[in-house]
Amino acid sequence: MTCRDLKSLNPTERKSFLDSFDEVLCDCDGVLWLMKEPILGSPKAVQKLRSLGKKIRFVSNNCIYTYDQFYMLLEKLGYGNEKDSLVIPTMAIINHLKNIKFDREIFLLGSAGLRTELENEGYKMAPKGPGLTEIKLPEIIETLKDNPNVGAVIVELDVNLNYINLMLASIYLKRKDVILLNGGSDKICPFSKDLNFIGPHYFQVLLEEFSGTKALHFAKPKELLAKYACDKYKIKDPKRVLFVGDTLEQDMKFASVNGFQKLLVFSGAVSKEELEKNKCVDLNPDYCLDTFGSIVDIVNSTQ
Repeated sequence: MTCRDLKSLNPTERKSFLDSFDEVLCDCDGVLWLMKEPILGSPKAVQKLRSLGKKIRFVSNNCIYTYDQFYMLLEKLGYGNEKDSLVIPTMAIINHLKNIKFDREIFLLGSAGLRTELENEGYKMAPKGPGLTEIKLPEIIETLKDNPNVGAVIVELDVNLNYINLMLASIYLKRKDVILLNGGSDKICPFSKDLNFIGPHYFQVLLEEFSGTKALHFAKPKELLAKYACDKYKIKDPKRVLFVGDTLEQDMKFASVNGFQKLLVFSGAVSKEELEKNKCVDLNPDYCLDTFGSIVDIVNSTQ
């Protein structure tokens, strides 16, 4: 581990750190909240940084919520409701579909929130295969047929994912005119301190490899989400941006790839012990803290 614990810095170093960035891009799950409950001190951290004139933006791989639901949650948990302060893969995917003038059906392996926003923009969803079913091979084979109206397959967290719908997606992707778009691609989705869900990454990789189709990725750690965020907020100098996250492969790599400063907190997916074992430079944070809320003490010690 080569990062510096912010608590170990002297007052001069702490002030230098705080003066080194103008904007904060902050992950949500594992940094701001777990299971819709705020992580102790995080709301005050956001408020304190805003009082210093820092611009706070929220960048999450979570597509479960609609935009309105996400903003309502931010406000309810004490993070404010500033307009246009949110970036999620849903937004970047829809922006891409608009740019390419997409006008065909979408086969979605994803959440209700993403589906709602796609439908709000006028996109039509292709029907999915049956859910729970008996294993009767002739009937299953009968459902596995191409739908020529499908022009895109979108994959992110889908708690109702099943074998038949994965097969349907692979059948559609055999056609060269069908594009594959990936939303949130986390390996681990932290829901509480003791419960991590299997992330959509594994199903996305499976589908890419089985279908032979290269996906466009619209979530951390890939550049397309960063490009969308930088364009949206007109970020010119990434070195003046602090990214706060709780994962190595999504958050810290995302910050490294895009030239942001990196702050890792241990309130979500990664422990100090796991960080100690990391050997990849791109995944190493510049700084670390037990929780995002601890930054309040860092600020107070310089005033």
